[in-house]
Amino acid sequence: MVKLYLRGSLWFVAAQCFLLAAAHAQCTRNCGINPDSFRLLYQFTGSPDGAAPVVELLKDAAGNFYGTTSAGGNPTTCPSEGGCGTVFKLDSAGNETVLYEFTGAPDGATPQSPLVQDTAGNLYGTTSSGGASTFGTVFKIDTAGKETMLYSFGGPPDGEFPAGRLVLDAAGNLYGSTQNGGVSGDGTVFRLDTTGKETVLYSFTDRRPQGLIQDSAGILYGATTFGGLVNCTAGGRTLGCGTVFKVDTTGKQTVLYKFQGTEQGPDGGWPWGNLVLDSSGNLYGTTAAGGVSGHGTVFKLDTTGKETVLYNFSGVLGTDGGTDPTTGLVQDASGNLYGATVSSLFRLDPSGNLTLLYDFTGGADGTFPRGALIRDGTGNLYGVASQGGDLTCVWFLSTGCGTLFELPATTTPTFNVSVRLSGKGTVTSNPAGINCDATCWSGFMSGTSVTLTATAAPGYTFAGWGGLCSGTGACIAKSTESLIATFSLTPNPDFTLLASGLTPSTVNPGSSSTSAVTITSVGGFNGSVALSCAVQPSPALAPTCSITPNSTNPGTPAQLTVTTTMPMSGVVSSTFNRRSLYAAWMPLLGMIGAGTCFGSTRRKNWKISFVVLVFLLLAGLAFQAACGGSSGGGGGSGGTPPGSYTITVVGISGSIQHSTSAAFTVR
Repeated sequence: MVKLYLRGSLWFVAAQCFLLAAAHAQCTRNCGINPDSFRLLYQFTGSPDGAAPVVELLKDAAGNFYGTTSAGGNPTTCPSEGGCGTVFKLDSAGNETVLYEFTGAPDGATPQSPLVQDTAGNLYGTTSSGGASTFGTVFKIDTAGKETMLYSFGGPPDGEFPAGRLVLDAAGNLYGSTQNGGVSGDGTVFRLDTTGKETVLYSFTDRRPQGLIQDSAGILYGATTFGGLVNCTAGGRTLGCGTVFKVDTTGKQTVLYKFQGTEQGPDGGWPWGNLVLDSSGNLYGTTAAGGVSGHGTVFKLDTTGKETVLYNFSGVLGTDGGTDPTTGLVQDASGNLYGATVSSLFRLDPSGNLTLLYDFTGGADGTFPRGALIRDGTGNLYGVASQGGDLTCVWFLSTGCGTLFELPATTTPTFNVSVRLSGKGTVTSNPAGINCDATCWSGFMSGTSVTLTATAAPGYTFAGWGGLCSGTGACIAKSTESLIATFSLTPNPDFTLLASGLTPSTVNPGSSSTSAVTITSVGGFNGSVALSCAVQPSPALAPTCSITPNSTNPGTPAQLTVTTTMPMSGVVSSTFNRRSLYAAWMPLLGMIGAGTCFGSTRRKNWKISFVVLVFLLLAGLAFQAACGGSSGGGGGSGGTPPGSYTITVVGISGSIQHSTSAAFTVR
């Protein structure tokens, strides 16, 4: 059960950061962080310093920062997370010291609550797992780095899996909440006195209480992420949209507000992170879902229990931070609220105007800020990002082990432009900030127009932009953008050859068909191409082909012509005519001559002469046939044989040769 809770917490972090990967390019080199708007204080490396800081920092009067990492440390403990977590110190010079490495049960593991400090400099916090019963612990780290386990949670009816902000009162008592456990298994509010005695002040029937704050009368305030109205849907799940509550010193709990919002409703849902209490008793917080666009809200709850949505997040990255404000808030003396979404830092003034202060890139600066921001006396803001930073560090399937950062009080609102390059080339910006040949990003002052220029490396051609811009010209960015610059390898000079389909593609013998032959330049080819054609198969009287002109250049088409032969019949040869006429009429001429010479003496026998004449004529015709003639006049032809033929066109220019084919049918 402990392992399931631990993995669930870490999977929530990893899943949120995975969503950012699609919207933010990762910085790998030549990364420009604008020092006027953002200072990177530290990048975690996993071992031994820790990974995945998920709660707010503590800053002492000397300028030292204290915090916890939920993973990392000694990699032999909690091996699937690269360690059970650490307690660390970062001094004003940026030197990090690991004050303690958790080792897992019976020691604590996975600290997920901010540290609090007493007047003697001792640090107090909780771990969400580990301890004697593996349900979490309360611990103390003294100024020498010695850890003392003050309490080990035992599970229902005791609490289990403590997380969220602890409260240390003037008497040294600690107050906190557990995510589970209690009588109903839905979490508790507990008190741990200076003797180590733990008391469950309240057991929830609403689920997942967050960290606590305390007013001057000792009353504790907090929120539950789920529960409340059970028919309320947020984030696509019917778990209840959450509540705001208070618990007095006697353990009496009062629900101050039940969130009403649905996916597209006006109210928020799933309050996450710590509340802020102002001097008038008003409470401020964030919801991770709900609101007009369903992407979360900033809300105010006054002393009468009236809830007001101060801001609805749009879900559009680069405008107002987009979505999922899960870190809680911090307030300045003027009533401005500061917080974070999954990708950005923002300021919300008392009139409800939101200013985007910084957009994380997912690279060297980090990604997925967690825990509320803290603010020093001069207005500088400090916080942690649970991933990004040193991208060679990997924990629990996530890239980058997290960062610590500062946002100066003099920050001018900025936007970030990130560029990822595909192929070989460089991208530069005007004004300066981006100059890289791989992947990079930089911050620019709001209102700046950034012109990005892509220059291809030798042998490559700039193929165009992806993202905000398209085409191959300069790209102009005026807000946070993630761009892709694609460079394609320039091909060697070449050409393509195409013969469009023959028209008509099927003909009768004696007909012809034509097709256009086109040459297209590739890689700057501008030479002349010699053209020829051939027909297969090639029986007697097969189709013939020709190309006019037989040499052409790209852009100037030629014409392919295919012709066929008509069938031939009833045509008489001259040789046959002479022979047949001679054979047929010579007997007749002889007969006529005989009649002339002897006609006077044999006039009475003319009938006999006529019969002989007919006989001789028939004999002549028979002789004609014997000499090669025919009664039909013979010597005819069947023309181009029917069938399917392939016409192949070949184009040659120097050493380059291509061919193309077209189908042709004769009926």
